[in-house]
Amino acid sequence: MLLTRARFEAANTSNPVFITGDFNSAAMGSDSGAYNIITGVLPPVAINATFAAKYRVDDDQLPGFTMLDLRGQAPRRSVSTNFATFTGFTAPNDTGQWTRIDFIFGGSNGEWTAQGYNTGTSLSDTGLLASDHRPSFADIFF
Repeated sequence: MLLTRARFEAANTSNPVFITGDFNSAAMGSDSGAYNIITGVLPPVAINATFAAKYRVDDDQLPGFTMLDLRGQAPRRSVSTNFATFTGFTAPNDTGQWTRIDFIFGGSNGEWTAQGYNTGTSLSDTGLLASDHRPSFADIFF
């Protein structure tokens, strides 16, 4: 549904489109279905017919439109070394379940450039984890 709506917005506004959030889908591995669909690696699954009709785009408008992972689009030297966005509430040295499931995507229709990507920390000043997710930030130029 997100890919359908993003393509609709890109086609009807001619503006850049971004989607951010917790996808609960890793970029790699057996749980990567949502990531692979939104980035065009896998074909979309069937969606609600009413939604599909409301956000329909003609086949000749933005064919092959996908969402691009801004972490992969930013220059390597401008990407933070933190990778995992989901850490659970585990100890800092217990990284067995850490993974990347929070993303910033930009539409393949362009009109933007990712200049940097950072995955921050959720560790508070008191030493407690404020969340089981780390924040992601992107420097985007239009």
